[in-house]
Amino acid sequence: MIIINCNIINGLQNLITSSTFWTAISAIATFIMAYFTYKTLVQNKEQLNDIKKQRLEDTRARIICHLVHWHNTYLLKVENTGKEPAYNVSIQLSGKPIANHLFETIKNLFKELAEKKIIIPAGESNYYIISPSHLNEGYAGPSNETHFYSDINKWLEVYENEPINIKINYNDKYVYEETSSLSNYFTKGLVIIPNNLEQIAKSLTEINHTIKSK
Repeated sequence: MIIINCNIINGLQNLITSSTFWTAISAIATFIMAYFTYKTLVQNKEQLNDIKKQRLEDTRARIICHLVHWHNTYLLKVENTGKEPAYNVSIQLSGKPIANHLFETIKNLFKELAEKKIIIPAGESNYYIISPSHLNEGYAGPSNETHFYSDINKWLEVYENEPINIKINYNDKYVYEETSSLSNYFTKGLVIIPNNLEQIAKSLTEINHTIKSK
C-alpha cells in the first residue's frame, strides 16, 4: 500500500494552482513557439536565397571558347552563351606558341586583348586570329610582316601541339580557364561560322593577309 505524504499533495496542488507556475509554462511554450518560428523563417530565407542564386546562375553571362579553323586560319572563338551581357571581359593567352609566335603583330594583339576590357552581348561571339594554318603556297602575315609558307609550316610543326592556356575574366567575378592547342580545333563543318565573319575577316586584313602565289 502506497502512502502519499499529504504535504507533497498539498505542495503539488499549490504549485498547479499558482499563477507563477502557469506563467512559467506559458513563457516556456512561447519560447518553443518562437524558436520553431525562427527556424522556419531561416529555412524559408535560405530557400529563397537558393532560388535567387539559381535564377542568377541560369540567366547570368557565361563565357566559353574554342579554336576554330577557317580559311587557312586558326581563330579563337569567344562566345557568351548566357542570357545577359558579359562586361569587363579580358582575354589572356599564354604558352610557348604565344611567347614564341612567328608574328610580332599577332603577339601584340594578344597583349592588347589582355589589357582591354570589352563587352560581349548575350548569344554573340567574338573571333580573334591565332595563327595561319598549314599552307601549300604563297606567304602570309600582316602587310608589313610576312613569312613564306615553308616558314609558317615549320613553326606549326614545332608548336601546333604545344598547349595554349586561355584565361578569360568577366563581370568582375567570373573566370573561364581552358588549355587547348592549335591541333585541337573545331573545323568549319562542326562550327557554324556566322555570315558576318566575312566582314570581320576584312577588318583583320592588317593582321592576317594571305597571297596565293609568290
